[in-house]
Amino acid sequence: QSSISHLSTTFKLLGRSARWGTAAEVYCNPADIEAVRHYLAGYRKQCVRAGYVAAAARPWGLPQLAQLLADMDAAAVDPPRGRGPAALRSALVRWDQAMLSFIGDCGKRGADCGQLGVDDFSGPGGRALDPANFRPAEGEVWSCRMFSKTRKLERGPGIAFRYSAVQPGCCTNFLWRFEQYLAARVALGQPLGRYLFSPTDRRTLAFQDAAL
Repeated sequence: QSSISHLSTTFKLLGRSARWGTAAEVYCNPADIEAVRHYLAGYRKQCVRAGYVAAAARPWGLPQLAQLLADMDAAAVDPPRGRGPAALRSALVRWDQAMLSFIGDCGKRGADCGQLGVDDFSGPGGRALDPANFRPAEGEVWSCRMFSKTRKLERGPGIAFRYSAVQPGCCTNFLWRFEQYLAARVALGQPLGRYLFSPTDRRTLAFQDAAL
């Protein structure tokens, strides 16, 4: 159903928005013919019989994000100890939390976050990010200038993040979450390389120094 919807939208953007048979074929939308409409009606009925009920999408706001991050805290070993599977799981949970809080703080796309590099961040006075010794002071502001889907040739304007450990559970606290993630990576013996959110290898045994 979504594929047909996307196809119909594509034809409309090309100027072919008329219902099939109401104008010359060059102006009609092939995805809006009677056979397709019957197919979609039957598909929806079949979904209802199978127990699927269409519902309007609900916005997922900051309170829901805060609850998710709080629930994930229970899955992380804090502080992480050793370099075994438990420490790796802790680092992966902190990885998820750091990315989710980054998206929650600035509203960027998840795909763009996968390209974030250490060089995209700078601290007070233009201080470079040192992943192995990231200990910002309370109230310290760090800036991020990143490439994105709409800015592929140059970095966008700076995004400011203020560090606070007073309310570490707050979802709008990316730097605190990021600090926990970096600490977990160091404890694991796999400190951050060039990219913030690097993937793991196929066996999920180690982080790779690559973009997501």
